[in-house]
Amino acid sequence: MKKRVFTIAAALVMTFGTAVTSFAGSWQENGYGRWYQNEDGSYPAGQWKEINRQWYYFDTNGYMVHDRWIGNYYLGFDGAMLTDATTPDGYRVGADGAWIPDSVRPADPNDRKYSAYVYAKEMFSQESSWITPRALRNSLTYQGFSSEETDYAMDASSIDWTLQCVKRIQAYRETSWTDEVMKPYLKEDGFTDAQIDAAFAELG
Repeated sequence: MKKRVFTIAAALVMTFGTAVTSFAGSWQENGYGRWYQNEDGSYPAGQWKEINRQWYYFDTNGYMVHDRWIGNYYLGFDGAMLTDATTPDGYRVGADGAWIPDSVRPADPNDRKYSAYVYAKEMFSQESSWITPRALRNSLTYQGFSSEETDYAMDASSIDWTLQCVKRIQAYRETSWTDEVMKPYLKEDGFTDAQIDAAFAELG
């Protein structure tokens, strides 16, 4: 265990410059957030700190950071660094908490591409039945995202478009349309030929 803790601490120090381990102290809270008060009355600020075998990061004002990335490490809703887990935005971190390189590192939350991705995921989650590529693309464009930002969001959202095409076909069939009649409309909906063929094959 000591070897593992040292490895994490060393990585954090090399990445962020400062890391300390807590042996005594208590959590405090006010209307702005939470902070950790050391036994001597001081508090960590602009640094990582290990508290009860969990790593936390405190901003320059001393408040605990949560629900965001700090470098290659993700802090959960309770402020603790995630380990051996999938982050809320879908990326893997290892046992030492570091982002796993073979998973795509998310863009900075201030980046327009990332904002487009978040919007696409939220819009998709709100659709109880189905959504088409054209509808999502038009919505992103309406929100003011560029073609490049929209393309990124469409790809990064990892929506199963074949499944969405299946649902669209089922909706068309409820209107008594034949498969041949609906195919041009499926293309207008933004589905590719491969997605359309796969959807029909799945439905049989």
